[in-house]
Amino acid sequence: MAYLALYRKYRPQIFDEVYGQEHITKTLINQIKTGRVSHAYLFTGTRGVGKTTVARIFAKAINCLEPEGGNPCGRCAVCRALTEENLDILELDGASNNGVDQVREIRDNVIYPPTAGKYKVYIIDEVHMLTTAAFNALLKTLEEPPSHAVFILCTTEAHKIPGTILSRCMRFDFRLVGTKTIAMHLKEIMKTERKECEDPALYLIAEKAQGSVRDALSLADRCMNAEEGTLTYDDVCFTLGTGDIRSLRRFACAVVSGNAGEALRYAEELLGSGRSAVSLAGETAEYFRDMLLAKETPGANDILNLPDDTFSMMEKDAVEANTEKLVAAAEIFGRLEGELRYSGTPGVIFEAAAVRASRTGERDIYERISDIEKKLASGDFSSSSAEDIPARSLKLYWATLLKRLKNVDVVVSSAAEDVTDLEMAEGVVYLYTTELTKGLMEKDRALSDIFAREFVRVFGNVKYRFAAVKAESEAQKLKRLKDIADGKLEIE
Repeated sequence: MAYLALYRKYRPQIFDEVYGQEHITKTLINQIKTGRVSHAYLFTGTRGVGKTTVARIFAKAINCLEPEGGNPCGRCAVCRALTEENLDILELDGASNNGVDQVREIRDNVIYPPTAGKYKVYIIDEVHMLTTAAFNALLKTLEEPPSHAVFILCTTEAHKIPGTILSRCMRFDFRLVGTKTIAMHLKEIMKTERKECEDPALYLIAEKAQGSVRDALSLADRCMNAEEGTLTYDDVCFTLGTGDIRSLRRFACAVVSGNAGEALRYAEELLGSGRSAVSLAGETAEYFRDMLLAKETPGANDILNLPDDTFSMMEKDAVEANTEKLVAAAEIFGRLEGELRYSGTPGVIFEAAAVRASRTGERDIYERISDIEKKLASGDFSSSSAEDIPARSLKLYWATLLKRLKNVDVVVSSAAEDVTDLEMAEGVVYLYTTELTKGLMEKDRALSDIFAREFVRVFGNVKYRFAAVKAESEAQKLKRLKDIADGKLEIE
């Protein structure tokens, strides 16, 4: 028998086997139990989080002759037929069937009743790839569908779908699956496959999957085939070409302790492992960010989802580290990742950054500009105190949140990018933005729910509030700051 890849072998067949999407599966199960099945659904989310899988399960469940608690039984003729050619459940790839003729064919055939089940289900994957004419042809069917027709539209880019289509669909946003959840899923699979694996190795695979269960299974498949015996953390590092967290730890400790010589030595060790300077810069920035979370955020491992021993080690180092150093190092290596992509000597620049990070406690230009603006507004030009340090970390947290939102929802990400400033006051993070964006995030429940969910994942149990300001234009701001720097404008 031909080898079957893990992501195909362990594809969920019922809702209970779907990981990390309980907010969606619960609703769909209730709809099946009550018979309140809508005519059109939109499943949106990043790759590998279960959109098409859930669509297939739902198609089976609503046609199943003997459903069990909202799940398809898997035994009846309809359930078995789904794995074969089934005229009642049709899957189309929007990327290769994106023309108006293909959609017109659907429109012409949808009037015919199902042959076996109760519903005729159309699953259109990558629906955002349809042409404008194809969307227009589909719109008429969605407006007045036959009672036996159900459309499930799957996409990674919901913002590319016309509003007229969106308004006629019941939308479900699929989340990125947590690292700990993926790691536990991998552990169960390894037991079934009779493959011995170290827990840190599974956590590393889950972390590299970045919320995608399918990617995690593909990476696990690759690592399993690379090693015959017990799969160790070092094996995964070698197979995936990723950095060893122990080496990163030694490097980070040297940086935050201000030991430039040790930092250089460990930087050379990291570069000598064969990893590119670009990827090392990104991993290093994330490691300093994780240390900052471990130091400043109670219950930080609920966000980081690291193995307990790994987190304990990181937390111990973070407590002993200076917050200013952690912020500076995270920012230095965060900017370095982009700069190295176009450098002819990336290794040299990485080592130089290591020395600079180990010797600096100074804030970068962006923080200095922020302080100038705050001083202009308050009239207080006294030296910053240690109490300001937690506030400075807000920008790093915010940058992390913006990065996450880009992979979750484009509309929410765009709204978040409109935030011009943020500050902490009495335990509340105030997000200063335009009146329009403030109104949108407060009135649109779907957008606000997505933002709230991701905000908690990064900031933890911290309250936030949008506040509208009449901000000066970017051109005005840059000119004012330049005049201050050149001495042409005095601070009154």
